[in-house]
Amino acid sequence: MEGHFEKHGDEFGYDTKEEYLEGANRVIQSKDVLHKYEEEDGDDVYYLEKSNEIVIVSTDGHIRTYFKPSDGKDYYDRQ
Repeated sequence: MEGHFEKHGDEFGYDTKEEYLEGANRVIQSKDVLHKYEEEDGDDVYYLEKSNEIVIVSTDGHIRTYFKPSDGKDYYDRQ
């Protein structure tokens, strides 16, 4: 999580890992989120189209990454 916060935290204006984690959880819990399972390894993929935010959660429940894909929903569709 540390590396992903350092890489993507600025995309959201987050100053701390805790803010980054809270943002990811807001996406996961949103009523508007799109959800599917990644074919390759079974991870959960959550995408919030209105804000272009994606969260990938491992099969053991840990957030792998949270970011804004440059190609938007197309990125989600390829997962």
